[in-house]
Amino acid sequence: MLCKHYRNTLALLLVLCALCTPRLLEAEWELQTNGIPEYTGNVNAIDACDELNAIFADAIQTDPQNMLYKTSDGGESWSSFSISGTDTMKMILDISMVDPDHIWVAAYNPPSIYATADGGTTWELQFSHSSNQWINYIEMFDSSNGVAMMDGNYDTGSPVTFLTTQNGGESWISHEQEGMPSYSYHLWRPVDFVTPNVGYYYKAIAGGTQLWKTIDGCNTWNL
Repeated sequence: MLCKHYRNTLALLLVLCALCTPRLLEAEWELQTNGIPEYTGNVNAIDACDELNAIFADAIQTDPQNMLYKTSDGGESWSSFSISGTDTMKMILDISMVDPDHIWVAAYNPPSIYATADGGTTWELQFSHSSNQWINYIEMFDSSNGVAMMDGNYDTGSPVTFLTTQNGGESWISHEQEGMPSYSYHLWRPVDFVTPNVGYYYKAIAGGTQLWKTIDGCNTWNL
């Protein structure tokens, strides 16, 4: 009788879980599409600074005038805009949003960093490079301190370049270390920083994988 009681109790719990799970999932996630076209290409980058303000990028740029989509009401509505002052189509690979006004984007074609201090109305080109391939990562920890990663040159085999700023991107300092790989082969998040000083870089190519770490703001890296 005791085993039967346990079986009945377990069956009741499973039924309750089955009934409650959809409601819980529905309460946690809501589809937010108001203002977003049915097809926006590939979304490589999305960031949010609080529960109301978020931004994402249309990586394929089906319409170069609608490269970025931003919400200020928690996703109830989205407005589209582009990086003003550019005359070529960009592929945005990463975004960092520290508040509704201050946003940085890492772009390709050519590798570049753009910043806005007015929520995207105007943009400033802070960094550009002609020979390297991608800027895969950018993270601003506040309006002053940030880190970005740029692939090395594929043809020459130069090591990956890390960029740091302490003045909001007015200047970006390059850090390269011989012996590090040129690129990761993994576009999505081959690098992550937990503070401006502490970060990790992952390489996965023929010959094995490597995990590098810095604790001094990209000045030195160790396996």
